[in-house]
Amino acid sequence: MQSVREIVENLKKIGVEEIVDDTRKITPNSAFFCSSKAKEMGYDIQARKLGAKSVIQVSQSIEEGFMNLESWQKFVAVLQEFYGEINAKMFAITGTNGKTSTVHFASSLCSLIGEKSASIGTNGICVYENGSVVLQEKTGLTTPTCVQNHLAIFRLQKSGVKFIFMEASSIGIEQGRLDGIEFDASCFSNFTQDHLDYHHTMEEYFKQKLRLFSEFTKKDGVCILNSSDVKSEEITKICKNIALNNLIFFGKNDNILQSFTQNLEGFLLNFGKIHAQFYASGNFQVLNLMSAVHSLLFFGFKIEQIALQIPKLSPPEGRMQTVKIGQKTFVIDYAHTPDALENVLKNIAGNKICVFGCGGNRDSAKRKIMGQIASKFANFVIITNDNPRFENPQDIASEIFSGISQSFFDNTKIILDRKEAILFAEKICKNGETVVIAGKGSEDYQEISGTKFPFSDIEIVKFLMK
Repeated sequence: MQSVREIVENLKKIGVEEIVDDTRKITPNSAFFCSSKAKEMGYDIQARKLGAKSVIQVSQSIEEGFMNLESWQKFVAVLQEFYGEINAKMFAITGTNGKTSTVHFASSLCSLIGEKSASIGTNGICVYENGSVVLQEKTGLTTPTCVQNHLAIFRLQKSGVKFIFMEASSIGIEQGRLDGIEFDASCFSNFTQDHLDYHHTMEEYFKQKLRLFSEFTKKDGVCILNSSDVKSEEITKICKNIALNNLIFFGKNDNILQSFTQNLEGFLLNFGKIHAQFYASGNFQVLNLMSAVHSLLFFGFKIEQIALQIPKLSPPEGRMQTVKIGQKTFVIDYAHTPDALENVLKNIAGNKICVFGCGGNRDSAKRKIMGQIASKFANFVIITNDNPRFENPQDIASEIFSGISQSFFDNTKIILDRKEAILFAEKICKNGETVVIAGKGSEDYQEISGTKFPFSDIEIVKFLMK
């Protein structure tokens, strides 16, 4: 078998400049990594037809027409050698909720201070300048594949990005999507029920999140933990056992944020002698902001620099995104877990109508719980579709409805057509009330029976504005 260096030299000798794992991304100068599943579907043949210079696979046997690597670990080593050293400062956050907002706030602040930055997560690969996203590439995954991540980091560094903020999902960690990457700073946001369709137990779900700190954080890096979540104590023990002693806490024991006060425009943050207005809704957004602030402090920025830019921040698209239509308010949020839905509803004052559904072929145990939460914290609930995938939408709606208390039946309606559900919510919404549209955020599709149909909550609300 060839050494990693020999393999890389051979790839570069035949003109390979990038390694991809999506046939739609093949160029005349790319090699295609073909997983066993992709091979079953014939993508190796398609890659050759599209002009890939080489097709790489992990296989114990030698197969003609492939560059054969004997293990996944060796392939990851090839990616590292091929793209070279990662010089950008790397940050990753794991947790059930808050990942997208945190990387958005961190990237925005970094770029507002004057450093070119990027985020990789649910909203895609985003490059920030002066607090705004100037380039965006959708990936369809919270944590892109290992091949996509290494290519993205290489391209971002090449374009001058010095700070990269990533979302690390539990599924992404288990599937090896972070393999070959080490982080200077790793953060934990919170831990509540989600992804039990995949992990089966909460213990296994949390075990994968722990790996961000035990396997992917540099020994001289920092772990930024939410002291308001009891699971941080377990992470603290893990960090100390492997000599990761740089621990920073935000939340209850934050040594930077002394206090914060809610006002009509959001929150006034008190950093001691420095104060900053934060235009956001929900106490949980203050926690997301502070995890971002602590990462920047670790990277060498000063609190004076950071606080000066906080008033210029806005939430990411589809995260507590607020739209006013006359005297009615619409809030669009990605909340698709019980905890996230409760946080959103509890943080909105006055009467509110909640429009939401639950994804098909995903954790079904949360459906009844989310029905209970919606009927507890909203004044009217409209149950609708949210990516039913291969399940019967009526069955999903019925499971959600099983959590609605009998006394709330008259305040509940099932409208499976999501557009019609939003239009109905607007129709019954009175001046001064709020419509909360939860579950999809910035997603621009509805997945039904294996097909993704164009659909956007944001576009429906824009339609209402007209």
